[in-house]
Amino acid sequence: FPSHDIKKIHIQSTSFCNARCKCCHKSHTDQYSMPDEYWFKFLDEIKKLKIPPMIQFGILDEPLCDITLIEKIKQVKLWGVDDVVILTNSSLLDDKAVNSLIDAGVTHFIFSLLSPLKNEFTALTGLNFETVVGNINNAIGVCNKRGIWYLVSASVYNESRKKFVFELFPQNTRIGLSIQDNRSGLTRWAKSPNFRDNCPCIKSYVKYNLNVDGSFDYYYDGSSRLVNIMDANLCDIFEMQKNLGRL
Repeated sequence: FPSHDIKKIHIQSTSFCNARCKCCHKSHTDQYSMPDEYWFKFLDEIKKLKIPPMIQFGILDEPLCDITLIEKIKQVKLWGVDDVVILTNSSLLDDKAVNSLIDAGVTHFIFSLLSPLKNEFTALTGLNFETVVGNINNAIGVCNKRGIWYLVSASVYNESRKKFVFELFPQNTRIGLSIQDNRSGLTRWAKSPNFRDNCPCIKSYVKYNLNVDGSFDYYYDGSSRLVNIMDANLCDIFEMQKNLGRL
């Protein structure tokens, strides 16, 4: 099998999310987990790869709503995946949950925060602001103690709001800011001053998604292709991308 250089695959293991974000086009009215046949076919494909990719759980869903998440993490670790990322809105990430995820094999957390302002956050997501911020701060403490990489991924609409994010998370925190420029409408990425490392889980690569309905899509330069995981040969897909100079 080809020795590819794929870095990360995103997994949508459930259709459910407990947030109701106004910026999300998903309704989350149909609540179901990925059927076993899709998941085990994906594991079979991963097993064929010489260089296991980083696996991120979370695509327009809340992975902690998936009751099979812990088992899925253990399974990808069993098949040789070293790095497992959880992208979460943190509303369900209590102390028991964060420790259970780390024990299962999670190596990276990305905590998403759509706004550092309470009223705005609640209006955008429908979630409890104090619960989310409290869970993130607790999880940061656990990650610091257990040597787990994390990132607070926060959205702000202008430079002046950065201070609110830093005030919410006073620990030695990696904060990535998505800053909206009100004049140009463009979004740019910034890091907190003490954010020194360059983790592959936040680098921009060709994007691969395994969706809850079994579809496997991959993006490059704004274009996309879609196959069903039951018909997919990931080695062929990755090798094709590599030959095109995209990996």
